[in-house]
Amino acid sequence: MNIKTKIYLALAAAVFLIIAGYSLWSNYQIRKLETVAANAKQNAEVHKQHANELEMQSRKYEEKIAYLESSLAELKTLAKKQDEELKNIEFTAGRARADVERARLISSAAATAEEVCRKLAELGHGC
Repeated sequence: MNIKTKIYLALAAAVFLIIAGYSLWSNYQIRKLETVAANAKQNAEVHKQHANELEMQSRKYEEKIAYLESSLAELKTLAKKQDEELKNIEFTAGRARADVERARLISSAAATAEEVCRKLAELGHGC
């Protein structure tokens, strides 16, 4: 073997080693990236499940809010009716007070039992 052949063989071996080293390095990088991607997929699935749970909770809260809003509307209607009834009661009580005050102001004649019986007899009632 002459020197030229040895040089070519050494160059071929060096090229082979460089290509093999690069191939091993790129395979290592690919495996590393695949592991990172698999971990990211797992994390994404966990986050997706958590998001679904939170979405279900928010739906429950929305339903509760809707129920409470309808209850509040009913309570407001009831409160308005009760306010109107209170105004009517106040008006009636005011009239009753005025009637009592008017009755107090009217002078009453002292009536004896005989006078009452006589007036009842005039009206057709007995004592």
